[in-house]
Amino acid sequence: MGAAMDRGLRIAYQKAVLPSEFPMPMSQILLDQLTDPFRIVLLFGLVYTMYRTRPQTGTAIPLAAGIVFVAAIIPMTLGQGAGSDRFLTEFGVGLLANAVIVAIVFGLWQIVRHLRR
Repeated sequence: MGAAMDRGLRIAYQKAVLPSEFPMPMSQILLDQLTDPFRIVLLFGLVYTMYRTRPQTGTAIPLAAGIVFVAAIIPMTLGQGAGSDRFLTEFGVGLLANAVIVAIVFGLWQIVRHLRR
């Protein structure tokens, strides 16, 4: 609860106090995206769905498409236009954050599957 509240306060502060000429540093954007519960749940669902449909669709293409989709859809729904600099920054950093989260979830899933056998 504390991390989500801190994130909400940072976003409110940025919108209220900081003008658009002073955007968030990329490290802060990356940290926010790595700890975003909505993003984590979406990517967990992506890995779960990939495992269920693995025989038909494979592994790499569904994961890559899902990583790109989540990186694009979250900034679009938060109000940044597809051509804005902020969107491009959040999309680029989102690709990195999504790849890290998917790698962690994928690795944990493999460990759990190995321990169940």
